[in-house]
Amino acid sequence: MNAVMHREDLIPKDRLSLYSILLLTGFVTLLTVAAVHVYPTWDDGRILFLIRESGLAAIQTNYGDRPIFAFLLTTLFNHHLLFPVGILFHWLSWIAMGLITMHLWLVMFPSYSKLALLPALLSVAPVLCKVQFVLLTIVFLCLLGPVLTFLGTFLLLTDYSSGKRRILASVSGLVLIMFSVLLSQYSISAAAIGSVMLIAKAIRNKKGRHQTTIVTLLFAAGVVSAFLVFSQIATTSPEFRPSFALQSFRTIELAPFRLVSALYQGTIGVFLQALGGVTLASKRAVLGFISGLTMCGLVAVLSRAGGNDISFRDHLPSVITLLAAAILALIPLVLMDRTPGPGWDSRFWLPLLPVLSTLTVFGLLYVVRRRLWLLAPILCGFLAGYWAIIEAANAFSNPGGY
Repeated sequence: MNAVMHREDLIPKDRLSLYSILLLTGFVTLLTVAAVHVYPTWDDGRILFLIRESGLAAIQTNYGDRPIFAFLLTTLFNHHLLFPVGILFHWLSWIAMGLITMHLWLVMFPSYSKLALLPALLSVAPVLCKVQFVLLTIVFLCLLGPVLTFLGTFLLLTDYSSGKRRILASVSGLVLIMFSVLLSQYSISAAAIGSVMLIAKAIRNKKGRHQTTIVTLLFAAGVVSAFLVFSQIATTSPEFRPSFALQSFRTIELAPFRLVSALYQGTIGVFLQALGGVTLASKRAVLGFISGLTMCGLVAVLSRAGGNDISFRDHLPSVITLLAAAILALIPLVLMDRTPGPGWDSRFWLPLLPVLSTLTVFGLLYVVRRRLWLLAPILCGFLAGYWAIIEAANAFSNPGGY
């Protein structure tokens, strides 16, 4: 054993992972606390107002095309559990999104495992997606489905030494994915990402290619069948039906430009926009700046040993997989005539957060290279802390729809 420890060994890898998870959990906890204080906002406030005016029939009128959510909302409201269960699911779902992003980074870029916190923070912070302070509707309709889809996908991607464990994991993963598609249409984009990852595994892993191919086919069959059931239920929402997608082919020549624009906006564009939006022109901006400095200090300490030179060529298969996954996940949005954007429309980014955050951090590390690699954790930590305060302040000052 060497008498002198290398700098990267100052924090053991397992302890570093624990500290990163604790920081992520603490950050999400603050987001949940803020969401509790501004509740009800946006669709949460709208549905509660309609329930007071029209009774529980308002749930069926507004969410009858998503019967699982409508049943859950009605049951929780009848048992006076809507608020406490909403708090729990908000906290767990956003933590799960961060952990999923960390796991995706570790799968795609295992050489840079010590930097997994960076994309996780970008995925949960109000940088790309701005709806973290909506407690109920966003979580159950837009976030929970993709989270379950990713969890099911990772169950399918994991290699198991035991045949029984492999079968159990595969069945559990497929059930989770099919349920998530029945829960919400947002799961379709997450399922598209999962299919690309399964195909990539089949291409890379020659030894288990036959097995992975069978799982991929079952995955595709499960998603398609669940969506067909969902589309038949969603009678009041024609954009959820396959026939609606056929109308998009009238403007199919615009689809490539919309995909490229969305991919740019979801990675480089929104990151530059977040940087350009930093100011010191108000009290909330100063408070956000202090919060950003605090976060970037913590993140930099945890990431100070992860700065090896990023080689694009060595990680080309992972980058291609992520780009293909992002493009395929954007296609359902294009076919449903949905355009991710700022504010409330940023909810359409939710199923893509792990992939887009991972691509953003990798691109940033590739640009700054070895000598300035510490800029990546500094910028990611600062933007997460700064925009969390800014968006929370916006929600407090305008709770009806910040």
